[in-house]
Amino acid sequence: MRRWATLKDWLDEDFELLARLEGVKRASREWEFHSRSRAYATHAGALLEEAERLYARPDFTARLDASDRAYLAACIEKAKLVREEEKAQGRAREEQVREKSEKLIKRARNALHAFIEAPIAAADEDFDAVDGNGQRVHAAVGDLA
Repeated sequence: MRRWATLKDWLDEDFELLARLEGVKRASREWEFHSRSRAYATHAGALLEEAERLYARPDFTARLDASDRAYLAACIEKAKLVREEEKAQGRAREEQVREKSEKLIKRARNALHAFIEAPIAAADEDFDAVDGNGQRVHAAVGDLA
């Protein structure tokens, strides 16, 4: 009885793989019908990974014709291009964030300098002094020269 359970498991697994194989063949025909348009190379993500596992088994690979294999190759290439494009977009976003951060830092530095330097400049130009009698007098830098 245990052997029947093992046989059933194998048949179930093969049935699932055959269904995936049929999905690849159906998608391949659709891709061919649309002149091998990249838009119809629809296996991606988990579906493509499953198809690649299927392709790794010689018993199933033998059931794929040249068009099916070309279809899978096109799907793999499309997935590679999508990953590269996503990486490029990520790098571009990182560059934009870096540039924006640098601009904000520069503006903050300028504001800080203005905040610090303005009172110092005002103090240099106009300040209170103490005269010879100990009296506070208002003096301007130009008056002392």
